[in-house]
Amino acid sequence: MKSLSMTAKVLGSIATAAMLTAALPFAANAEDSNIQFGNSWDGPGASLQEQLDALDANIDTVKDESGAELFQPTGRNVRSFLLFEIAGFAPFNTVGLYNSAGTKWELFEGSDEGFTRSDRISTQDLEAADFGTFGLYLTNKNGETFYSEASKNGGDDQFLAYQGSGQEIKRTADSNRTFDLNFNDYLFAFEDLSLGNSDQDYNDFVGVIRRVTEVEAVPEPTAMIGLFAVAGGALAMRRRQSA
Repeated sequence: MKSLSMTAKVLGSIATAAMLTAALPFAANAEDSNIQFGNSWDGPGASLQEQLDALDANIDTVKDESGAELFQPTGRNVRSFLLFEIAGFAPFNTVGLYNSAGTKWELFEGSDEGFTRSDRISTQDLEAADFGTFGLYLTNKNGETFYSEASKNGGDDQFLAYQGSGQEIKRTADSNRTFDLNFNDYLFAFEDLSLGNSDQDYNDFVGVIRRVTEVEAVPEPTAMIGLFAVAGGALAMRRRQSA
C-alpha cells in the first residue's frame, strides 16, 4: 500500500508541473496585451482607435489586443494587405514575414499605398522555405527593424494584433466596400520608431494577414527547469516524510 501511495504522490507532482507548464504561454500572452498608447504626433483623428472607428472595425485597441506574436497558416495559402499608413517613413517602410532563422520574406515595399494586396503565398511554399511558423517585421527608413516578437525588440511591443470575429470593416472611411475579418484573420499594427523615441500611436503601418492562427509562446528553458525542480523538491520531501 505504501508503494501505491508513493506512486500516486509522484504522479501528482508530475501533473502539477505539467499544469503549471501549460499555463505559461497564456500568462505570457496576457502580459503582452498590456499596451500603452501615446498621444499621436499626427494630429486629431489620427490615433489607431480613431482610424479603426472610422472604418467601423468594432475593435477596442486596448481590450481586444490578442498578444499574438507568431503565426502558422491554416489554409492552402496566406495573403496580406495594407489597410493604411500614417507615417513620415511610409514611403520607405518595408513589411514582411520572418522565420526562426531570421530569414525575411518581403510583402510590402515603401511605394505601396492603402489597400495594396500582397501576393498569395501557398502553405506548401512557406513550409518548403522553412516559414511554417513566422512572425512579421517592419524595417524603417533608418534601417531599424522591429519584430512582432517583443523579445526581439528588447522587450518592447512594436506590434499589435487583433483577431477577427467575423465583423465587416470598411476599406476606407469614405468607401462603401467592406471586407470580413474572420476568426483566422488578424488585423495588425506597427510602431515604426523605437518606443522610447516615438509617439506610440501604432498607426504607422496597419494591415491584415489572412488564414493564419496564433502560435502560442513556448516556455523559456529556465522556467521549465524551475518547474521541474519544484516538483522534484516536493517529491524528495514526501519521500523523507514517508521514510
